[in-house]
Amino acid sequence: MSNKDKNVLALCTCGSGKDYNECCGRFIETLELPTETPEHILRSRYTSYNRSKGEYLLKSWHQSFRPKKNAKQIVREGANIKYTGLKVLNVEFDDTKGKISYEVRYRDGMRFGSYATTSNFIKEEGYWYYTNDDSDV
Repeated sequence: MSNKDKNVLALCTCGSGKDYNECCGRFIETLELPTETPEHILRSRYTSYNRSKGEYLLKSWHQSFRPKKNAKQIVREGANIKYTGLKVLNVEFDDTKGKISYEVRYRDGMRFGSYATTSNFIKEEGYWYYTNDDSDV
């Protein structure tokens, strides 16, 4: 494998163009939550779905909205889906809450699809958490 191939494999799947360890990996692999913006939590959750990192998915869900499932169940539910693209459309946030509209492309078996949604986030004790999608309300 060439150095170019190794670099491509190390790119973060969130679409930032950054190395995984410098991007979402710094949160996912350490189970640390983002403090900067809600976009970091959106991107890291997208990447954790792609990498089957259920522990991070649960930790990044605000406790008031977190499903009553364990990490293995969360991963198993999405096992057939491969996310192939994330496009952030709009980001709005203040010191305590955020809202992000985005589009996701995916492959489910041999079927390809996409959906657009808006997710909500809150900042508590300095950390951002995912709460729900507008379609969940």
